[in-house]
Formats: sequence, structure tokens, C-alpha cells
Amino acid sequence: MMKISYDAKRAFQNNRGLGNYSRNLLDGMIRFYPENKLTLYGVSPQNNFASEWIKRIENKLTIEQPVNSCKLYQAYWRSFGINNNIKNNTPDIFHGLGQELPRGKKIENVKYIVTIHDLLIYRIKDLFNPIDRKIYEIKIKAACKKADLILAISKQTKSDIINYLNVPEEKIVIGYQSCSSRFYDDIDVSKKISVKEKYNLPDKYLLYVGALIKHKNVKLIIEAISILHEDSKIPLVIVGNGESYKKELLKQISLLNLTKRVLFLDYVPDIDISTIYQLATIFVWPSFFEGFGIPILEAMFSNTPVITSKGGCFSEVGGNAAKYINPNDKEELAYTIENILSDEKILKEMQSKGREQALNFHIKNTTERMNQIYSSLL
Repeated sequence: MMKISYDAKRAFQNNRGLGNYSRNLLDGMIRFYPENKLTLYGVSPQNNFASEWIKRIENKLTIEQPVNSCKLYQAYWRSFGINNNIKNNTPDIFHGLGQELPRGKKIENVKYIVTIHDLLIYRIKDLFNPIDRKIYEIKIKAACKKADLILAISKQTKSDIINYLNVPEEKIVIGYQSCSSRFYDDIDVSKKISVKEKYNLPDKYLLYVGALIKHKNVKLIIEAISILHEDSKIPLVIVGNGESYKKELLKQISLLNLTKRVLFLDYVPDIDISTIYQLATIFVWPSFFEGFGIPILEAMFSNTPVITSKGGCFSEVGGNAAKYINPNDKEELAYTIENILSDEKILKEMQSKGREQALNFHIKNTTERMNQIYSSLL
């Protein structure tokens, strides 16, 4: 039995991304290693999804929150005051799930581990304003220095930690993540019909899921569908938010006369997103850079063929199941889409291989690896 404490800010406050990572990791530990004593430190949830998740798991672990609801106090508590909670609870391990650890000296007999998801602040600097970038940089550097062990979510992230932060390789381990188990199972036909009607989805479509920001490279998909041959013309469904980049995309769509072939779904509740994946013909994700690539995993579990970018972490997730393209080459993307659409054998093979590849990241496997990492610290 291990006593493990977590910074649960992201689990309590983020709908996707780091929030999903945190909730999936904790769900796995609760499910497969119930003998461990878990404590979560976090402020009150900011969305209904997180609130429902907390209700589901709160009787299986301990939750500690700041005594004051003032945002300034809560920020101070997460950075410094939480040390008193750690000292009182005397955990074996404290895990910072979202690229940071509490500031100050280590608590005696507590081992610290921090998950680093990506180093976009170095890779794509213009994503952040200078002040935010500096704050993130300070937090990440401090966390890596304090940690007894750094958990990188991919080989790509491990390489970046070594290259940008000069961290010794022996201090870093790789621990892949899973996606929500709601993507694991086939959805019944009635649910699929209901969701298709609810969102007015076409019979066949390309799908993109993710934030609408420049480095995700959604423009390439739009450029590619504009040059598809007549018998391969297929609509694109985009699920994601991002006001400024969306304006760029809408302008491009208008210039290319694709208004009737692109459907935006700004907000899709989690209960429907897995169905939208399973209804899709091909999932396209031509991002320039990611720390891991959860949507690739979600698509493969959903039996949806994946086209993604060459290089980076993408092949770590997609293995030999995905098709890889140059994220700067619209012709290559268009050709790959047409190749899959025109050959049922290729499509079926990608579905089968994708599911097989995804099972490597099943929550049982990723949780077993996480428990091994914890045990190695003691």
C-alpha cells in the first residue's frame, strides 16, 4: 500500500487536455490499485463535468481544498500553503499532474514526481504572451529541479526536457497516457442515429477534434479538401474552440468556396464526442507539434482511420496503424484521403490496425506502468 497525494487542479478545472490526463490517471489508480491511499489537493471545480466526476470518486479517496474561496488565497495555497497539507498527511509520494510542484523545500520522507506534457513555451513561443511564457518557464524549471523523478508523456517530450532544460536523462521516465474509457466500446445504432440527427452530420465526413489554434494546422485540411477529385469530395467536421484562429479558417473557407462542405461544432458534450468519432470516415490531425496526441488515440479506439503528421510524437501513438503526411503538403494530404476513400481494403485494414495499436494504451496498461513508476521511488 502506498500513500500518494496529487495536485488535482487540472482534474478539477479542465474539460480536456491536462484535465482528461489527470482524471484518467486517477480513475486507473482507483480501479486497479484500490489498496493505495490517495489524496487530491484542488480548488472547487469550474465545470459540471468535473463536478460529476468528483461525485463519482469522492468516497474512494480523500479530497482537501483551501479553506478560503478567495482566488488570490487559492493561488497562494496551491503554490505554498499546500506544503502544510503535505506535511500533515505524510504521503510516500506527491505527484504534480500538470507540469508544476508546490514551491519551497521538500517535505522530509516525501518523494516528488512531476508530469511534463510538452514544452510548447520553447517550441512555439508565439502561442503565449511574454508574461505567461515567463511564468510557465519558471514553474516548469522549478518543478523539474525539485522533482525526484520527471514523468514525460512521450519520447518527444523526454527529448525536449533534456534539450531545453538540461535535465539528466536518468532523472526522466516515460509514462504514456490513455484516453477516456468511453471511447473503448462500440456505440449502439440508436445512439448513433440520435447524435447524427442532433448535429446534422453528413453520412460520410472527415473529422478534426482539438483546439483551434495555429499550430494545430487545420488550414491544411481545408486546403486539401479544396483540391480533392470530384469523386472524393467529402465534407469536413471540425470540433473545437478558438475565436481568432476560427476567423482565419472561416475566411479561408469562404475564399475557397467551401462553406457548404465544412461544419463547425463549437461545443460538444463529452457524452456525444465518442459517437461523433465513431461516425466519422477518417480522422485528420495534421498538427505541427504535440506532446502526445490524445485525439489520435481516441480515434483509433473508435475504429476510425487516422491521418496525422510525420515526425514528433505522432508515430509513438499511431504506430503502423496511421497514415503520415508532411504537415506542409496539402497535395500529400489530399492524395492520402483519396487513397483511403477509394479502397475499402485499406480503410478496413486501418480500422483493424488502429484498434490493435490503441489497446497498447488501454487504461489497464498505462495504470500498471504508473504504479511501477511509483513503486520505483520507494
